[in-house]
Amino acid sequence: MTGLLLGMMIIALSVMLTHPLPGERYGAPSTSLAQVTEVVPPQSPPQETIARSESRAPQDEDTSPSETRSVFPREQAPQRVSTLAVAECCGPFVWAGRDWLLVYDEQPYPGAWLVNVVSGERRWIAAWFGLPAGDIIAVRNPHSRRTELYSWDGTVEASIDTGESLALLDPTGRWAVWSVVEEQAVPSSAVSRVARLFVLDRWTGETRTLGRLRVSTLAWTSDGSRLLLIGSLPDGTRLGVWRVTPAEGTVDLIVPGHFYTNLQVISGTHTALVTRVLSGDPEEDGVWLIEVDRGTVRRAPFVLQYRAAREFVWVLELGKERDRVFGYRWPDLEICVQHELGGHVLGDAWEIEPDSSWIAYWREEDRRVIVEALEACSCHR
Repeated sequence: MTGLLLGMMIIALSVMLTHPLPGERYGAPSTSLAQVTEVVPPQSPPQETIARSESRAPQDEDTSPSETRSVFPREQAPQRVSTLAVAECCGPFVWAGRDWLLVYDEQPYPGAWLVNVVSGERRWIAAWFGLPAGDIIAVRNPHSRRTELYSWDGTVEASIDTGESLALLDPTGRWAVWSVVEEQAVPSSAVSRVARLFVLDRWTGETRTLGRLRVSTLAWTSDGSRLLLIGSLPDGTRLGVWRVTPAEGTVDLIVPGHFYTNLQVISGTHTALVTRVLSGDPEEDGVWLIEVDRGTVRRAPFVLQYRAAREFVWVLELGKERDRVFGYRWPDLEICVQHELGGHVLGDAWEIEPDSSWIAYWREEDRRVIVEALEACSCHR
């Protein structure tokens, strides 16, 4: 995608997109987790111009923006705008916490920016994009070949020797997992390379080897006690969804099968969503709910493009004039709220804020990263 390749990193841990033909609508490949590839090395801004906080909201000294709330208490927050543009085309983005969006933007200089969508505060974190976990943002430095762990004020607190990979931290910040690729060529882009999987306990400093697997996707439970992955053994057998218990170092296949994608864990639960396609049996295709601890599955009442949040699952519906999202309340999974967007979502590039207060998406019409306020669920809040 020509616009996407300028000034950003392709993150297999995040969104991978292909530019559509003019007027064409499509669903992009789902979230996959592998390596971070540097496309164009962004330049750090001159040292004297790095302002980690622009128009920073006043805070008490003991108030940390890494808490799961805005720097303003909600009841004292400025009046929320319903729609705002937070970045130009076309960097990745992910919600870091309540009201905080991490986004790659070229302006006023390239890098990962932490944006408070309530106060408008913008903080430059690093020259490369990363993934947040609690009060940490993990960024792979391609020069040092390490994953650097940034605090929310842009300070490097620690680093991990992860080579070509970016470490994926669990939401509590205790565990960090990454892969070391052992296979340089595969017959198809649909086949993941064999890699050795490592997990670091940041509390004790102990690193464990979890084994050799072909891994395409990783997802943590919100309490960090389980790691789910889509993969297989190196010889291609035992494909499906695996469960890792990092405290014990165990790796178990819990849902066997081919062609699983879009693995997401519903925050605050041990239930995951996964899509199965091209299984050869139409009855087996579709979206499934996995009970992580038991390994049982049941069909979800929706299809394809979804995002898991706390107490909600959101589903995107493509429209002729505008797209819409529907909020399914957990655990009964009944539609509780719907929201019409101000345009069309480009590909599958959209994310729901953890508390379901905001949606961020690439707007197809102008290729900008747009944030819109979501209506409250009248039957829930």
